[in-house]
Parts: sequence; structure tokens; C-alpha cells
Amino acid sequence: MSDTTPRLKLPYILQSQAQKEVTHAMSLNSLDALLQTAVEAATLTTPPAGSEGSLYVIGTGATGAWSAKDNQLVQFIGGSWVFYAPFEGLRVWDKQTAQPLVYKGAGWQNELSAANKIGFFGVTPVV
Repeated sequence: MSDTTPRLKLPYILQSQAQKEVTHAMSLNSLDALLQTAVEAATLTTPPAGSEGSLYVIGTGATGAWSAKDNQLVQFIGGSWVFYAPFEGLRVWDKQTAQPLVYKGAGWQNELSAANKIGFFGVTPVV
């Protein structure tokens, strides 16, 4: 058995583990980032001044602390950046453009104009 959940990669608390509260807090932070996700922006390539809890989709060609993390979700929490690898079908709301984005293949697409749309409950949305 893995030590993380299969899809969201949330860490399991192990029976003999010390400081179980740390693992639990990590899982809560991940859930905070990945459920009902709304990002501040989806095209930044340079980390902005962090605001606690702010979440971004990293643009292509990222630099600095975001280098080599293109397309990942990043959350500023506890004074540092935490990265989350997106998975097929992950949806976010881009606050900057007021548009829904979906992760499909190897990148983020505007869900309303994505070719071969991924629909809710297996139904392709009509636009």
C-alpha cells in the first residue's frame, strides 16, 4: 500500500508515526488547495509577493522559486510555496479572467472552448 491517496496524493497517517498532527495539517492544506479551486491567475511565470492561502496555476517558462514547475498549482501557505501536480480533469476557476479551466492532456484549457470537452457527470457541455 502506498503512503498517499491515489488521486490527490494526500498523506496517510501511519500507525507508528510520530507527530501525526503534521501529516493531518498537510492533508488539510492540500484539500484547501484542490477542492472548489479558484486561482488568482493562470499565466504568471514569476512568483508574486505571497499572500497566505493564495493559489495560482504556473504559466509556461516559470522562473525563480517556480522554475521547472510549469502548469502546476502552487499555493502560498505557512510562508512558503507548496506545489501540486495537476491531474486529468482537474478544474479551477481563474479569478483574473473569470473563466473555468480544465487540465487535459499536458496543459490547461479554457473549459468552454476546449476541443473534446470534458463534461460534468460524463455529459459534454453544450456551448
